[in-house]
Amino acid sequence: MSESSLPGGFINHVVRVGATVRRPASASTEFIGDLLTMFEASGWPGAPRYHGIDEEGREILTYLKGHVAWEPQQPPDVYSDESLLRVTQLVREFHDLTAGTELAGSHEVVCHNDLSPKNTIYRPVSGVLRPVAFIDWDLAAPGARIHDVAHVCWQYLELGPSVEDVSEAATVEVDR
Repeated sequence: MSESSLPGGFINHVVRVGATVRRPASASTEFIGDLLTMFEASGWPGAPRYHGIDEEGREILTYLKGHVAWEPQQPPDVYSDESLLRVTQLVREFHDLTAGTELAGSHEVVCHNDLSPKNTIYRPVSGVLRPVAFIDWDLAAPGARIHDVAHVCWQYLELGPSVEDVSEAATVEVDR
């Protein structure tokens, strides 16, 4: 099957192959696979499905059709109050699914740790774009719910440092 590059991400060599996404495996591949498998077993539709490792050592995930808000200009529906409400519902759903599990360990839940419109799949619902799933779970790890809530506030509401470059955000000084 032919491969086509997927735009928008920071990871090189993420490609679509038929109905799948192939991305380089990492140290967190096993954890991500276990997490996505748990989501699938629970019937939660808010994440891609994990299908193992291909012959080139890449993760195989289902390709989720829809709009990904990776470009600067977006349809107004992406930033609507209704979309933000749906984002918070999706976050609550996966946090509740992971609370008290072996994957969360001694922490409250498993956090996505990179929630943003760029990692959200939007699809038409009653004629308007709404969030239906999150992608790019490669930073997922045990943590506290508030970490993802803060990330949502920063990325969806722009209530954080006004820098576009994440490495710059790490060096921004805050007046105390």
